[in-house]
Amino acid sequence: MSCAHSDRNCAVGLILGTGTNACYIEDLPSVKTWDGDYNDPKQFGEDYSDSKQVSTSEFSMCTLQFGEDYSDSKQWGAFGNDGCLDFICTDFDRSIDKHSINPGKQIYEKMISGMYMGEIARLAIERLRKHNLLFEGEGSYNLSSRGRFYTKYVSEIEGIDSLELFPGFSRERLI
Repeated sequence: MSCAHSDRNCAVGLILGTGTNACYIEDLPSVKTWDGDYNDPKQFGEDYSDSKQVSTSEFSMCTLQFGEDYSDSKQWGAFGNDGCLDFICTDFDRSIDKHSINPGKQIYEKMISGMYMGEIARLAIERLRKHNLLFEGEGSYNLSSRGRFYTKYVSEIEGIDSLELFPGFSRERLI
């Protein structure tokens, strides 16, 4: 939504980074959690009070929610807290959730956001190593320790030009 000030057609905001969340513009009467004055919704803040882009008496900025009770923080990242994503959760996802500071919560966020990518990669690498498919089965302290393989390593590995590391191989062969 941060670009809505310059693009009047912007109606959805999405964050995919360390965490994840989304918001959208909604008709104010449809916002079940709004219990204030329909002519003075404060969630737009003072910066939007004179905006010609959106009439604050007709619209509200809302986070995507799953469930009726906003106090339970059922936002976009919490999609799946009710078990509806269990059918696609991997062993890696379940391990991430089990060892997190908030087991059973923010399931979707744990599945897709950058904050957990390094640990998911570490779990996958460790499984391959334990099956002697990587590193001839040899491990290391850092790869066997939870939280020691950071998301930045995934980005750094992805940025390596593998053709320089393995001359004579085509990109397809390396993949």
